[in-house]
Amino acid sequence: MDISTLNGKTFSKITVDYDTIIFENKNEAYKLYHPQDRCEIVEIEDIDGDIQRLVGQEIIDASERYEEEEGDESGT
Repeated sequence: MDISTLNGKTFSKITVDYDTIIFENKNEAYKLYHPQDRCEIVEIEDIDGDIQRLVGQEIIDASERYEEEEGDESGT
């Protein structure tokens, strides 16, 4: 799923686990996660602000950003 699918939607419940975020409303639910590949570790390290503030608010700009660790030459 392209995360921009969330743009324009309003959710009544948001659940956060260490590797998953679930956005729900009356008609649909979206589960955001990244399956781990080989030795990589995938977890939600930090959320800027209180994610519960998004409950009842229209999502305006859902986008993805990547950061490579220093010394990571894998290109992924």
